[in-house]
Amino acid sequence: MQRLFILILLSFIPTLILASSPRLETVQISGIANAISLDIIHASGYRSRKQLAGIRMLPRFPIYHRALEKRLQVLAMGRPLQMQSLNNQTALFFYGGENLSARLLSEGLVVIDPLSLQWLTLHQQQQLIEALEQARNKGLGIWSEAF
Repeated sequence: MQRLFILILLSFIPTLILASSPRLETVQISGIANAISLDIIHASGYRSRKQLAGIRMLPRFPIYHRALEKRLQVLAMGRPLQMQSLNNQTALFFYGGENLSARLLSEGLVVIDPLSLQWLTLHQQQQLIEALEQARNKGLGIWSEAF
């Protein structure tokens, strides 16, 4: 009986390992909605919309909303991106291995969204915090003296 239990338990280990590793999907971006949500075309042709994980805009500064939309068009439109879906609404997006949320933070165009950090690993959270500190230390975007 004990052997049977161990065999059953061992049969689940590969499933547990695969479930814990991030699954990346190659997607195309067909548009940008509300500055931090991307309209996605999946390889199957299915269309969806996901918000960039870990970040949010400052609501009272429309000049940064326009700058953010333009920057996302340059970074994401017409390029194959890797997407790590975190839930039905949010995902991390990568181009050339670079996390787009961290990139936008490092340019001072967005701030960290504390509510969406729960979906990120500690390493991903640290990456976003470091990017924010980089922008703050350099006085970029919303961290500039003009802000």
